[in-house]
Amino acid sequence: MKIKQEISRVLTEFNFDRMSFDEASKQLFDLYVVVKCNCDESKQLEEEFEIHHLINDTYQVIGKDSNTVWKQGTLEDCNEWVML
Repeated sequence: MKIKQEISRVLTEFNFDRMSFDEASKQLFDLYVVVKCNCDESKQLEEEFEIHHLINDTYQVIGKDSNTVWKQGTLEDCNEWVML
């Protein structure tokens, strides 16, 4: 996935009212997580994760030691990410 192209696509759809602010925010956050994970993979960090419920059906995967948000989405998305 080309990150710059994906960010541009999300912002374009949001600007033309084809995507809600919440959906655009979620997709941009997911892209941030992908970039952050790719950067941090080289560090070979091992960390335990917790899944926290936010509002509605939104959850976050948070690192216990670093307090970093690694993933945000549905419970299924978060569980799947932790299992990788």
